[in-house]
Amino acid sequence: MSDIGHIRYLRKTAVLLGFSVPENFRRYSSKTLLRCYNGVGAQWMPGWMRKIFTYICLHLEAAALIHDFEYTRKKKSYGHFTKANLRLAYNACRSRRPVLGAASALLCQLFGWYAYKNGKGASRQWNTLMRS
Repeated sequence: MSDIGHIRYLRKTAVLLGFSVPENFRRYSSKTLLRCYNGVGAQWMPGWMRKIFTYICLHLEAAALIHDFEYTRKKKSYGHFTKANLRLAYNACRSRRPVLGAASALLCQLFGWYAYKNGKGASRQWNTLMRS
């Protein structure tokens, strides 16, 4: 879906717009973030559908990168899940897309717990991901 250059662009966008990022976000390479990122849309969606959502919601992409990174966190808690969703809304506001951000965060909060709890962070892939 993306390449390293695009991830670097999204990271620069997040910095320029003053996004809120998790404490450890900056220490990970673009290569690692590329493995976390799946575009705009729910994890259960097929890739072609997320590509469409990503195209339609282009201005939410940098916020989605940070959100996807947070969803891959190894230690899971409902508090962290809620914070990740609130951060998505905040960062979308920084992108001047408050309604889109609020709607996305609400949908994630209502329907995203399973994806957060059982997503990439719960798999062996996470250990490989964080070592690279």
